[in-house]
Amino acid sequence: EACTCYGSNNFDCNTNLLGPDDYLNVCIKSLNTEMEIDDLDNITVTQNTLKFDIVKSGDLMDNTISSKTKVTQENGMHVASIIPAAFFSYESNTIAEVTGVAYLKLANSRRRLAVELSEHSDVDATGSTRALATPLGATETGFAVNVVLAKNEFDVSLGEDGANTSTSANVNVMMTSIIVASAAAAVAIMAFFFVKKSRGLDKNLSIAKPASSVI
Repeated sequence: EACTCYGSNNFDCNTNLLGPDDYLNVCIKSLNTEMEIDDLDNITVTQNTLKFDIVKSGDLMDNTISSKTKVTQENGMHVASIIPAAFFSYESNTIAEVTGVAYLKLANSRRRLAVELSEHSDVDATGSTRALATPLGATETGFAVNVVLAKNEFDVSLGEDGANTSTSANVNVMMTSIIVASAAAAVAIMAFFFVKKSRGLDKNLSIAKPASSVI
């Protein structure tokens, strides 16, 4: 069984929306106590032409944002990762698909079987829980996990007058105002000291001017 879940300490399946700053949590486990998941490979997130590799050739592509953990008590493995911002739409919720390969082995055995996590599951396309599909071969079974991605609320939108009313636009306007105000203050300070210096120079010249001698 494979599904989006709460984490390595909670394999309960959920259908929660995934936000841009949330971790994708996928739990994969064997429901057969005589079989156990030995490892995961080629874990990929796809959406139309977008592709993001989490695990490739058995290794995490970026262990600063992704993890792969074997959870013995659940007879499975947990994969977590941050999803790139490009997968999130500014207009609506979207769906991404997680695919990959799970290697199973007989409990207490070194023999390993390949099980493909693929698009061959006959399941609801909008859900997040995926069950095993019809076996593709004697040692291979396909299934997939769809993830619902929430709309990116950090949006760029236009007001009724065509003005940009987004959060980023407002921040830019505020920063521009601060910069302009700071520049004006700097010019005023420089002008003040220039005038003060000029007055001091005139005063010194007046003191230093010699008195006219009368013959």
